[in-house]
Order: sequence, then structure tokens, then C-alpha cells
Amino acid sequence: MLFNLLLRRIKTVPEISYKDKWEEAGTIIKSDPEDVPYVACFLALKCDGIWTNDTYFSEGRGLIVYKTDALLRMMKDR
Repeated sequence: MLFNLLLRRIKTVPEISYKDKWEEAGTIIKSDPEDVPYVACFLALKCDGIWTNDTYFSEGRGLIVYKTDALLRMMKDR
């Protein structure tokens, strides 16, 4: 049930949709270049937030971060 709920909310986004935010994302998330696409996508699509448990992701600089435990609480409250 939880997995199906997630699948209804997850979108696949073509790289062309967020490629122009790549450089800005790189300045925001310098600690791990592999996360640049996720931040670029967040910036381009004006998403609700980024789901991650990575400790170096923190709110601020325009980012909204959701940890797994917070998302589970939010889904439980629905």
C-alpha cells in the first residue's frame, strides 16, 4: 500500500527539463556531485522538496529536505 502511494506521487523527469539548472545546483550542493541532478530537478520543477537521508543535505539556500521518518509520519497522518 505504501509503495503504491509513493508511485502515484513519483514522476520521471527528462534531463532536458532541468539541465539549465545544473550549474546553480552545483553551487548549492558542492559536497556530492552525484546529487547535482536531484537539486537541479528540484530547482527547475519547483518541487515540494527532496527526499534524502544524506546528512549533508540541509534546508536553506532554497532547498526543502524531507527525511524518511518525516515522510512516513506525514503519510500516516493522511
